Amino acid sequence: MLTYQEVMTINLGVLAAAAGKRESMAAELAKVEERYGDTVQQITLGQDWLGL
Repeated sequence: MLTYQEVMTINLGVLAAAAGKRESMAAELAKVEERYGDTVQQITLGQDWLGL
């Protein structure tokens, strides 16, 4: 169990850095999603699509 002293003196820098990296990763995934929608997914949305 954490003590009061540990809670009050904890270094939140590591947590803030992880949150920043997570936001950066989300931005990169959004780029991949957009690129997928513009290329791969777009092929299946047209009238010319014939699948088996």
